[in-house]
Amino acid sequence: MSTLKDTGNNKIILLKCTTAYPADLNDLNLKTIPALKKNFNLNVGFSDHSLGVLASTLSVAMGAVVIEKHIKMSAEDTSVDAEFSSSEEEFKRMVQLIKDAKKATGTITFELPESASKNIMGKRSLYVTKPIKSGEKFNKHNIKSIRPGFGLHPKYYFEIIGCKATMDLDRGDALTWDKIEKK
Repeated sequence: MSTLKDTGNNKIILLKCTTAYPADLNDLNLKTIPALKKNFNLNVGFSDHSLGVLASTLSVAMGAVVIEKHIKMSAEDTSVDAEFSSSEEEFKRMVQLIKDAKKATGTITFELPESASKNIMGKRSLYVTKPIKSGEKFNKHNIKSIRPGFGLHPKYYFEIIGCKATMDLDRGDALTWDKIEKK
């Protein structure tokens, strides 16, 4: 690595490889991919000698940016690598699965995606179930967790019980913090 880096070549990609032909899934240790990336501060790929497309697809989820996979152009291929090589159809399927795996791994975020926020109608939240006068306390008889999710999250239910309403509320009003006087 030092020699390669000393040449000024910064286009180095390490390939994780299990040199068994075919390589058994139990021996692949794909968790090594992020460790190699971190330890060498380089992009890492995967040289796949296993049967099928699972390992290559999973390697992308583990951070591989390049896949090396043998392919055979016909079922009659009798080359040394034929036993663990993919057919053209299997290779096409692998490429599609890798693209899907790349999409599914996404980025690190704790934000709700736009597609999930559209499902607010299916989520529960806290609503008034009986008319409540300003100053009246919230209790198990006048608030409930129901759909849709336009009010406070149900996790606040026990925190709100015993608090007073800051205004008159009607049955069907979604509870929001401005309607609740803190204890």
